[in-house]
Amino acid sequence: MKGAEEFLRLLTQGKGKKKNFEQMMGAHIHIFPEYKNESEQPQHLREIIDFLSNDEKIQLPSMNGKSWRAGNPSLPSWIMINLIESTTSIIPKAYAWHPKLAPFVDNLNLKQKEVAFKISEYLKHNTDKGKFEFLIPRRERSLKIFKDEKRLDSLSNKGHLLSNNLSLEELGCYDVNWPIPYKQPSTPCPNKAFLIIENHHTFASFCKWNETARHYSGIGYGAGEAFSSLENDSIEEIISLLNASEIKYFGDIDPKGISIPARVNQARIAKAMLPILPEIELYEWLLENGIKRSLLKGKQSSYLTGWLSESIEEKIKQLFAENIWFPQEALGYEELQFHY
Repeated sequence: MKGAEEFLRLLTQGKGKKKNFEQMMGAHIHIFPEYKNESEQPQHLREIIDFLSNDEKIQLPSMNGKSWRAGNPSLPSWIMINLIESTTSIIPKAYAWHPKLAPFVDNLNLKQKEVAFKISEYLKHNTDKGKFEFLIPRRERSLKIFKDEKRLDSLSNKGHLLSNNLSLEELGCYDVNWPIPYKQPSTPCPNKAFLIIENHHTFASFCKWNETARHYSGIGYGAGEAFSSLENDSIEEIISLLNASEIKYFGDIDPKGISIPARVNQARIAKAMLPILPEIELYEWLLENGIKRSLLKGKQSSYLTGWLSESIEEKIKQLFAENIWFPQEALGYEELQFHY
């Protein structure tokens, strides 16, 4: 996982193998400054910790004990670094590597070589000289190679593994984007916008309302943070089937709720794809009629700007400064009856 080794090396500096929560947070921000004051930091830190734990480079406290901090996700109060690596190897001496691995395997560390060995053995015994008849989802291939369907999750990053020397495609597999649930009215209404909703209760209300209002070609469910993995295939297929004119988004007015679609929009624009546009009228309604909630101070102070209109951004800048946010659930089925 990108940056995991740098994070671990920074933590190993100084005395002792046991590192507390503050040390972990400090190391994480040092290696990944882009997550400073971002709501996504705990999740990213947990992914790094899980990756290093799966690689047996750190030990985590028991999940049954009191050494985990409550939250979503939960984080350990401490970790123990495994400073001594095993000197034994599963790789036989004078091993003949599969041609897909032989050119770079000498540049890998011991742990990576052991992963490469399992892949090499699989390629030798289960493919025609490393060729695959067709590509299959990553976890299906992972189970075949490692007897663990999630092993490639932690080993691969943006479609590559083993220090970017081997692609998932060379292993006969591919990353699978999260599917996006959606619903169109019983009577189709093409050439209208496809609206993506952040939260599932609001999604249910908009689907019910749109069945008769037919204001949108369809309503999609973004599922919060999961929407970040939906930049391409899933949305493209849906808007093609619906013959939608454009893609709109409506979510919570909080830093995370704004950053998620803004980040996806940037990725789509970089790929010359249809942008994700804010449904301005709905955001304006929420600002005028929503129910105020309190942000946790210092937890969600940073967000991506430039996605919403200038007038809305001025308003939310002041709201966030006052630690206020608006859940989108304020605009529910009852309110939609009078909105359009």
